[in-house]
Amino acid sequence: MDYSRDPNPVRHLLRRAARHVTTGIKAAQARGWNVALVLTPAAHRWSVEEAGGEAELDAWRDLTGPPVRHTYKLPSQSDVLPDPDALLVAPPPR
Repeated sequence: MDYSRDPNPVRHLLRRAARHVTTGIKAAQARGWNVALVLTPAAHRWSVEEAGGEAELDAWRDLTGPPVRHTYKLPSQSDVLPDPDALLVAPPPR
């Protein structure tokens, strides 16, 4: 998807835990946001090993458009995610 031509803002959803991800994505989309999902390495591992596995990651990618990021990129690497207008961390740090 070419986000540069889309009038809707982009929200990066940073998940520290992988529960209720689909609910969070759909809630943001219902409010007019494009969503790019970023999982912490631990949330990614839980998703793959304990939850729905790679099929769940594929479903999230199909729902959001951009790839689901779960590893850090180097500053010299291009970003596959669109620039965010907002960043939501869920659940919030304690």
